[in-house]
Amino acid sequence: MPLRGPVYVDLVTRVLADWRFWVALVGTAVAFGVAAIVSGTVDRSWRAETTIIVGTGAGPLRPGEDGATQQLAQRLDDLVRSDQIAANVVSTLHLDESRSSLLKRISVSVPEPGLLRIRVKDASRLRAQQIAQEIGFLFPQLIERRFPQLKAPVWDPAHLAGRADRNWARNLGIAAAVAAMLWVVLLGPLAVQRAGAALEARPARTSAPAAPLVATVPMEPSLPLPPPPVVVTPPEPEPEPEPEPEPEPILPPAPPAPEPEAEVFPEPEPEPVAAEPGHWSFGELERLVREHAADFPERAEEWEIYLESIREYAAPDGELPATLDWLIWDTFGDVLERGAK
Repeated sequence: MPLRGPVYVDLVTRVLADWRFWVALVGTAVAFGVAAIVSGTVDRSWRAETTIIVGTGAGPLRPGEDGATQQLAQRLDDLVRSDQIAANVVSTLHLDESRSSLLKRISVSVPEPGLLRIRVKDASRLRAQQIAQEIGFLFPQLIERRFPQLKAPVWDPAHLAGRADRNWARNLGIAAAVAAMLWVVLLGPLAVQRAGAALEARPARTSAPAAPLVATVPMEPSLPLPPPPVVVTPPEPEPEPEPEPEPEPILPPAPPAPEPEAEVFPEPEPEPVAAEPGHWSFGELERLVREHAADFPERAEEWEIYLESIREYAAPDGELPATLDWLIWDTFGDVLERGAK
């Protein structure tokens, strides 16, 4: 039975006057507001990371080994976030920020003693990878200079690790589930209460009048009729059963023909790909540093560190790969310009 106008208005008025309706409405708004704030404030910076293993030559650094202490194993992450490395990174990459600002975007985790996982956050995906690669170059040199008994090779080169997702669908779905639970818990009892009141207010149905009684006249018993005659029919003869056919002999299945063996050819081994040569050679770069180091005394030690770092990347003829061209120009630009004059 549909609700009439006055009844419908009265029901809506009672629901709006109930405090549980407003609690559910405010809870829904808060749930969706929190989901929007969480999704909108997610840091969307690019993340790059590199992994360095600090050891004594026989394996990763462990507390108690020769030349290693437990305090040193716990404080290696502080060396990564030192002002010296931050200053070199800012100077080499020409970053327009302070050292303290850069250090806030660098984090270090130590899953095991001697294993350092360095992460860098930046708004530019290229700059994040360059900062991680620069730290991978500088940190091993700093370790070997301060602690000659230790080695710090790069285990995992610098690479992008992606960026955080805002997860709008997941957060709004959680907010919708919380809102639905609030409405069911708070307004469910109210709906049951209103339905029971409506049933009680419905008028009861009147019972139908009883049918009048009709007087019956007793009838005289009639004489029984004679039974009908019984007709007996003779049974039909049963047909003789047909002889069953003899079963055919079952022959064994023929054996399958052997399949020919496929010839297996060994896969050819891939030929090694040589690295593309760059614009500079290690011998020429070392000569220019030796000749003009006196002109730049504040950068002489930094150039020596970089020469030791890139020596192992030089070819037998001294040629350096093209992947180091940008690093050589950013680091030795002053010497290269002085040598070109």
